[in-house]
Amino acid sequence: MEIRRGIGVSAGYAIGEALVLDREEYRISRRTINVSEVDGEIERFAVAVRAAVAEIRSQLAAMSKKVRDVAGSILEAQVAMLQDEHLAEEIAGEIRKNFHTADYAASRTLRRKIKLLEDSGAEGFAKRVLSDFIDLEKSLLRHLVGIRKDDTPTLSTKAVIVAHDLSPARRSSSTAPRSSAS
Repeated sequence: MEIRRGIGVSAGYAIGEALVLDREEYRISRRTINVSEVDGEIERFAVAVRAAVAEIRSQLAAMSKKVRDVAGSILEAQVAMLQDEHLAEEIAGEIRKNFHTADYAASRTLRRKIKLLEDSGAEGFAKRVLSDFIDLEKSLLRHLVGIRKDDTPTLSTKAVIVAHDLSPARRSSSTAPRSSAS
């Protein structure tokens, strides 16, 4: 038996089978493109944004009303962040100015924002925004890199969920009977 300690999201303690959710990580290499490829990379970024927005909206539609009432506004905020014209122009500018691929430009731009929030000692609302930026980066990179990494298992029994940071999107994708500790 292994004992894990952390901050619980539910009062009390839980004993049971554990589902350990790892962080989703991508390594994006710095690659440059030819001048003739700039418009194509900007379009590739726009396509990834539309796909990420569609994915979030699909998750929202699949949520129960009870869960949507609690977490829906967070996912809607992520949609708004993805569709933010300033962010899109910042990433497109990175592609135009430095001739970076869309995946590298998106990751680099969002990582700068993440680092700024981390260095500020983000607390409260700022910490939630930090988590949203991390989720956005993962979502965009999933669509830009072309890898669908959704290894969240479908459970047939109740389980204690152990995760570093469990976003509403990831929480809603765990289709399992809910335990009181999850």
